[in-house]
Amino acid sequence: MNRGAVAGLMITLIIPVICYFIVKNVGEDAVHMPRRYFDDSVITIEKHGKTTTDTVWHRVRNFTLTDQLGQTFNFDSLPGKVVVVNTFFTRCPNICPALTRNIRKLQKSYEEPKNKKFTDTSIVSFVSLSIDPERDSVNDLKRFADRKQR
Repeated sequence: MNRGAVAGLMITLIIPVICYFIVKNVGEDAVHMPRRYFDDSVITIEKHGKTTTDTVWHRVRNFTLTDQLGQTFNFDSLPGKVVVVNTFFTRCPNICPALTRNIRKLQKSYEEPKNKKFTDTSIVSFVSLSIDPERDSVNDLKRFADRKQR
């Protein structure tokens, strides 16, 4: 091995170890991060001798949005549904198009009868929210939706 390869190997081994000790000794005091996400509550039901549990997660209060057609939308129009929310912005060059494609594939998997793994797919709704409302006009959202066939 030449000197450059040995130096590169040493750097790739030493830097992670140094970073580990820095984060281990300094990071805990500087930033408090929860160890895991806690659910709001867990309901335990016993029926016919069988115990089942269900997790109840936090619910977001209703708010009103404008969709790509200029119509108002709110989450009260989706009672009892599981809502999958995708955030994006129309000028995003990197991850947004790929994420939107993947969300669309997931949505189609619920729509296609031959691929249905669940008996009731009407309980799931997919909503994409722009995180740049100042620059994402209704027309921009419509063009984006048409391009992505959403």
